[in-house]
Amino acid sequence: MPALPAEKAGGFAHLHLHTEYSLLDGGNRIDRLVARVKELGMDSVAVTDHGNMFGAVSFYSQAKAAGVKPILGVEAYVAPGDRTDRTYTGASDGGYHLVLLAENRTGWDHLLHLCSQAYLTGFYFKPRIDRALLRECSSGLIAINGHLGSEMGEHLLSYERSKDKAKWAAAVESAEWHAETFADEGTGPRFFVELQHHVPEQIAINPHLIKIAEELNLPLVGDNDSHFLKAEDHDAHDTLICISTGKAKADPQRMRYTPELYVKSPEQMREIFHREYGEHGREAMDNTVRIADRCDVELPIGANHAPMVRVVAPEDLPRHDDPSYSGDLTRWYGEYCARFELEPFESDTEEDVDEGAIKEACDHALRLMAEAGMVWRYGGVILEHRHEWIEGTSEAAKQRQADGVDTDGFDKWARLNRELKILADKLISAYFLIVWDFVNWGRQRGVPSMARGSGVGTMVGYVLGFSNACPVRYGLLFERFTDPDRPEYPDIDIALCQAGRGDVIEYVRQKYGHVAQIITFGTLKARAAVRDVARVLEVPLPKADAIAKAIPEALGTTFDSALKDEPDFKKLYDTDPDVKRIVDNGRVMEGQARHASVHAAGVIVATRPLDQIVPLYKQAGAGDNEIVTQWDGPTCEKMGLLKMDFLGLRTLSVIERAKSLIRSGLDEAAIYAGVGREYRGGRGDGGPHPLDLERLTYDDRNVFSLFQRGDTSGVFQFESGGMRRLLVEMKPDRLEDLIAANALFRPGPMDLIPDYNRRKHGSEPVPSVHPIVDKFTAETYGVMVYQEQVMQIVHELGGIPLRAAYSLIKAISKKKAKIINAERPKFIEGAGEKGLGKKQADDLFELILKFAGYGFNKSHSTGYAIV
Repeated sequence: MPALPAEKAGGFAHLHLHTEYSLLDGGNRIDRLVARVKELGMDSVAVTDHGNMFGAVSFYSQAKAAGVKPILGVEAYVAPGDRTDRTYTGASDGGYHLVLLAENRTGWDHLLHLCSQAYLTGFYFKPRIDRALLRECSSGLIAINGHLGSEMGEHLLSYERSKDKAKWAAAVESAEWHAETFADEGTGPRFFVELQHHVPEQIAINPHLIKIAEELNLPLVGDNDSHFLKAEDHDAHDTLICISTGKAKADPQRMRYTPELYVKSPEQMREIFHREYGEHGREAMDNTVRIADRCDVELPIGANHAPMVRVVAPEDLPRHDDPSYSGDLTRWYGEYCARFELEPFESDTEEDVDEGAIKEACDHALRLMAEAGMVWRYGGVILEHRHEWIEGTSEAAKQRQADGVDTDGFDKWARLNRELKILADKLISAYFLIVWDFVNWGRQRGVPSMARGSGVGTMVGYVLGFSNACPVRYGLLFERFTDPDRPEYPDIDIALCQAGRGDVIEYVRQKYGHVAQIITFGTLKARAAVRDVARVLEVPLPKADAIAKAIPEALGTTFDSALKDEPDFKKLYDTDPDVKRIVDNGRVMEGQARHASVHAAGVIVATRPLDQIVPLYKQAGAGDNEIVTQWDGPTCEKMGLLKMDFLGLRTLSVIERAKSLIRSGLDEAAIYAGVGREYRGGRGDGGPHPLDLERLTYDDRNVFSLFQRGDTSGVFQFESGGMRRLLVEMKPDRLEDLIAANALFRPGPMDLIPDYNRRKHGSEPVPSVHPIVDKFTAETYGVMVYQEQVMQIVHELGGIPLRAAYSLIKAISKKKAKIINAERPKFIEGAGEKGLGKKQADDLFELILKFAGYGFNKSHSTGYAIV
């Protein structure tokens, strides 16, 4: 090969490296790895975790942000034969190791498929692929084979020990097969023979690897199989391996890794390889640079892979004022929506698909259903305000408002139409229809549901029946859910009756075809790391427990912060060698992924094969349908996948059971009489049915007296002793009080409960800060309880857009000083223009920092209070 250009000479790239996502085997935390690579003067690095791509997107994003080129790969396990054969042989049943690097986007797509099939169809001890799969998916990939554990490496080690020529022939055959399978596609050789130099067995087979490479005219490449960051991290990594294998550090029979497996500098790597292997070593080092230059993958971050649906909207839709409905708007709206049909389809498998027309049909159907939902929620009178909105008579509405006349209906239509426009512009209409589809399917079969979180703050969600909280009535912000400037796809979290949750998920799986649950990773927090490390070091349990308890439980506590803020813990560290070793080991592995599990509620839904978008995972022993993504929820969303939360909620099952018992034990007349109404035969009394819980008015004095007595055993969110004491002191007499109780009864805001109660009962005046602040805190007696209140104050008083206000709240909760400091002067300037003095504005901003740090999502609290 031609010599490297002068600026590349002396360079090196790690192409075989394990991060924390080689769970309890790799010790390289991604953030520290990227920083170290840059510090050592390398401009690129590969990540090749064992059999998975758990950390690929996180690594890609962090490396790009740091100006380091990310090389995306995997150390795959290749079955000796058919990957589906699970016959135990005792030799290489977990598969041979093979490093695969994505040279281009085709290679990336093939990695997704290979890593998915390894778990879904090849898992036996390890997630395995096989030669047949490699042959199908070799394009765009660079393969590296030769280290101990690889197919060539194992055969050559056997040959070195036995001089059995059959083993030599097997190694040669492996090299020939890989060279043929990974043939040059016009960019250069794609199969490289791998050299490493750190353990006697590998060093012994390196001459054989060089000989095969020369005989077959194959290029060499050198790497270090790096498992930890620095030489001094070996002891901590050794401890990690003991945690993984369940062995004590003092066990002489346990697995041990060489201290050489750290992220070495280019100078260190070249010195070793040039010294030991001469020209072959130079070639091996130069080829790392050549491979790194060739690997160039741009990930489709921000793409939209949400399911596409074809919606059939009928023309003969029933009218709400049809006498046959006898004023039962719930029955009318159910039949209205039942006329719409959703059909999922894969756009890349159907010819001549007009995606623009599909989108317009979804937008149109969502508008029809939402506008009908306005009638269901607010009655036929709301249509008068719709005409007003369509005709654009907003000035007339403003004048009526100035005259003290209600403009509530106009505001509701304005809110609905603003939301529908944003949903259409952001291609989210189909998402709402899909949620409506499975929510509706469940309700028809006695599986009740409710929206949770920020989705409760949408007018569209309210009129479709996802939640029972009118966002205008309760001051809920759509911007808490999404807005035109927010790039991320929003969540509509749905809580389902516990008993029917599985049925709904299965319906979604059957209808949309491509559904997976979401992986989540447990991380080594400081306290847990102490206990893990102490167990390995055989420190007595009482002592380990005492060390762990010396670290504060507060969220975000690290070893460093505990050593800085806790004098007793610092004294233990300085005076007790056991504590020092535990902490020093724990600090190295702190924060890294420890194990994988399945998210309790998160589900990914698509209408094309998921392994074209995301690598898939399956836990050992899981059923055929228990497929999981290899990326966590935020990563899936970043890559354009639609994530939904299907949370099982026992309370919904209890409510449904109660309704069933009432219906079975009482006739209709008794049911009506139970709420003080007269049953008039088939028509009821012209109002909603007493058991139509989606049309309650939340003003029943009998219900509030129950809360005022604290008689709430078994009532969702209000059953603990502390909450019941709060209720007795608060004496709630409106739903807003229950919403506030939900939000206040948590560490931090709990200190504000006495202020809220005193002001509610008039024993303490509500302080006045500024008319805008007073307006948004009126319902909570001057106490900032909710994130929405903070957003509205920052927006209206400080002149900061709601999107930026939401970002500020998130920055405050995560203590991101840069964002906070950037917004402070904007707020002070904007508040000054509204008549607030500079010092007052600065004091108010400090107050906002305090409240926003633990402010609660009002949409979430409202949804739960209604339940």
